Amino acid sequence: MVLFVFIKSLKKYLFNRKVFLSVLFLVNIYVWAPQFNGAGEGLLQIKFYSVGQGDSFFIKTPLGKNILIDGGPKSTVIGELSSDLGISNRVLDLVILTHPHADHLNGLFEVFRRFKVRQLVMDIGLSCNDLCSKFTSLIYQLGVPSWDVYAGQKIQIEKDLEIQILWPKDREGLLSATFLGDPNKGSIVFLLKYKKLALLFTGDIDIDSQNELVGDVLPDIDILKVPHQGANSGHNLDFIKELKPELAIISVGKNSYGHPSVEVINGYSNLGIPLLRTDKHGTIRIKSDGFKWWVNRD
Repeated sequence: MVLFVFIKSLKKYLFNRKVFLSVLFLVNIYVWAPQFNGAGEGLLQIKFYSVGQGDSFFIKTPLGKNILIDGGPKSTVIGELSSDLGISNRVLDLVILTHPHADHLNGLFEVFRRFKVRQLVMDIGLSCNDLCSKFTSLIYQLGVPSWDVYAGQKIQIEKDLEIQILWPKDREGLLSATFLGDPNKGSIVFLLKYKKLALLFTGDIDIDSQNELVGDVLPDIDILKVPHQGANSGHNLDFIKELKPELAIISVGKNSYGHPSVEVINGYSNLGIPLLRTDKHGTIRIKSDGFKWWVNRD
C-alpha cells in the first residue's frame, strides 16, 4: 500500500554535481553507459513510453511496485504495460493522472479495464469535460480509491523513494477561475526522489503556473520531463535555469501543432542540456541506484 504523508512545505534538496558537463560527455556516460545492460533488480526503473502525441510513463520501484503516470492518447500503452508487467502480474499499485486531457487520459480507460489498479491520484477541479466524466464513472464502477493532491504533500512509496507534490498549490487555486476551462494550468507537477536522484514530472503546466513555482524553492534536478510535448506554451527559461536539469525528455509524437517547437529545442541546446524525444528515440529507459543513473533508448 502506498502511504500518503502530508507535510507543510518542501525542503530544498542540494546535490553535489559538477558545474558543467558537455553534451558529448552526457551522451557517452548516460545514454551509452555499458553498465545499463548489466543492471539487475533492486534499481529504480523509469520508462518514458513512446505512445504518440501524449504522455505515459512507467515506474518500477526497487522493491517491485508498479506506478503509471498518464495513459497517452490511445491504447498503445496496453502493449507496453503487458510487456513490462508480464502475464502473471496485472497490478498497478498507483496511477497518477496529471490532468484530464485526451492525450493523457484516453489510454487509461483500457488500463483500468485490463489491470487491477490499487490507487489513483488525480486533480480535475471544475474542468471535468465529458471524457473526464466518463473516466470518473468508470473509476466509481470499479471501486478504485482516488485522491486529489496539492503542493506540500508527500507520497512515500518505499524507503528512500518518494513523490513530492509541487503543483497545484491548493484546492482553492485549482478551483479558481484561473483554471476553469484549462486543465493544463492545474496539471499535477511532482518530484520523484530516490536517494540523490531527482526527476521532475510536469504534465502540461503552462508558463504562468511555472512562474509561480519559480518564486518557490525549487530543487536542482537530474532529469526533466519537458512540459506539454515541447510546446511554446510550456517553455519558460527561468523555470529551466532554476531547475538545472542534466537531461530533458520530450514525450511527443507525429502532430500538426509543431511540437516540439524550434524555440524549445534551441532553448535547451543553448543551455547545454541534452534533449531526448520519444518520437525520435522511441521509449526511453532510465535506471538508477539512487546515486548514478543510466539511459537507454529504442
